Amino acid sequence: MGDRDYGAELVGRSPALAAVLGRAERAARSPLPVLVTGESGTGKELLARFIHQHSQHRQGPYVVINCAGFPRELIDSALFGHERGAFTGARDAHVGCFVAANGGTLVLDEIGELPIDLQPKLLRVLEEPFVTPLGSRRSVAVNARIVAVTNRNLLHEAQAGRFRLDLYHRLCGMSVAMPPLRQRPDDLPLLVEHFANAFAPSLGRGGPGAGALSEHACLALGQHTWPGNVRELRHLVWRAMALGGAPLDETHLLDEVWAAVAAQTPSRLPQARVAEDGGSYEPNGEAPNDSRTPHTKGPAPDDPAWLCLQGKSWEEVEAAVIRHHLRAANGNRRQAAATLGISRTTLYERLRKLEGATS
Repeated sequence: MGDRDYGAELVGRSPALAAVLGRAERAARSPLPVLVTGESGTGKELLARFIHQHSQHRQGPYVVINCAGFPRELIDSALFGHERGAFTGARDAHVGCFVAANGGTLVLDEIGELPIDLQPKLLRVLEEPFVTPLGSRRSVAVNARIVAVTNRNLLHEAQAGRFRLDLYHRLCGMSVAMPPLRQRPDDLPLLVEHFANAFAPSLGRGGPGAGALSEHACLALGQHTWPGNVRELRHLVWRAMALGGAPLDETHLLDEVWAAVAAQTPSRLPQARVAEDGGSYEPNGEAPNDSRTPHTKGPAPDDPAWLCLQGKSWEEVEAAVIRHHLRAANGNRRQAAATLGISRTTLYERLRKLEGATS
């Protein structure tokens, strides 16, 4: 499957993304409400826009309301509208999102945050497409395609009494789950290049190719679990380019990724890579808490056995010295390079050779 840009920054070629977008296209062609689910940062609202663009409502308005973005006392008005004087401060009439989206698509973002006392009113509008603005006795007909978006498991929320089960079933005419980034490793280099090309003009360097990555960098990115998903990757690319300029310097990006890995709890750290002599090092240069775990056969980080050089080749000695200094620097590659008296670029080249020897 070739590279494909699905529009609105939905970029990818991975089987996971292709399967989801195929389902989203089928959902878009149906008149049923669509429930878009997924972890934070996966691009759920982009998927909602994709559904709008492939639906029969694509020529109509596209309206998004964040159900968590309004004070409790204003969400009713934001959704259904109000008449002038309906409440204190209502100096003008307001049509509400349902009327504003008439003939198009209404995206109910963060639907799991909708107050439970407003959920029956939303349910009535979904079942009978009429809204009654606050302060009015007149109902207004509406015809908007509904796409609800959430990072919560609404069925579990319903079982816990925080979300109406009947509303869940009404919203879930069809469901589409956006995959987390860790299930889309093939998309990592494409997303990096996409974000880098988007950021480059603001740094005074336009044109394509601002974020091309080496095979080594792609492998390193694939070791991260990406708890923040695509949003996290976007922020790391921007931070790396803010530090190193454009085009993207992948050493800056990898430093940011390894810093993110190090900040995670030990249980979420990727498994160590096995080095040339059977020892191990983590993607951020840190040794595991117990370096004699089943995937590690070498000496512990504080074991002086690494200094036993008799019978070792120059490459083995170099590998042992580099691993030792990485451990001593707690994975900080800038510090390790300074201690070794070499540039970071040279250190990265040495690490590439180490990884090539163990692949």
